[in-house]
Amino acid sequence: MSFVELIHDSALQGDASHFDVAAATRLGRACGTALRRRTGGGAQVVVLGRGGNGDELVLRDGLARGLLLSGHDVRDVGVASAELFAFAISHLGAAGGVLVQPAGAGTRTLTFSLGKRPLAGDALLELASLADGEDFSAGAGSLALVDVVPAARAAAGSAG
Repeated sequence: MSFVELIHDSALQGDASHFDVAAATRLGRACGTALRRRTGGGAQVVVLGRGGNGDELVLRDGLARGLLLSGHDVRDVGVASAELFAFAISHLGAAGGVLVQPAGAGTRTLTFSLGKRPLAGDALLELASLADGEDFSAGAGSLALVDVVPAARAAAGSAG
């Protein structure tokens, strides 16, 4: 099955057989390549987040590897809601990110953001097509675990 066939609305959805480490690495490389093309080729900070299900760790590991192989600096925020994930992208000045969430009954949903908004339509199709191909950018990035919860709480407190 191709990645293009996994497009549902504004995300990629599939079960564990669709998203093993190798597939997640390809998706990470595709995301990294798309970011480089959109930003003129330089390394960028990319946020990586996930839901609370331990099954998502395999996806996280593959996505991080692919992003690193594309030369991006990955900031893993760990377990994050969609709201915390969006905050992390803004707070860390990231070019985008990938959020892995369970969609129920063994289905995984991957939401990709290039910039501040989730990908949809032609942009998501472009990403899936890149993952189905072999034309990836290359580089060496860095990985850091980042706790953005204190900053999010402080921002929420100052907004109220």
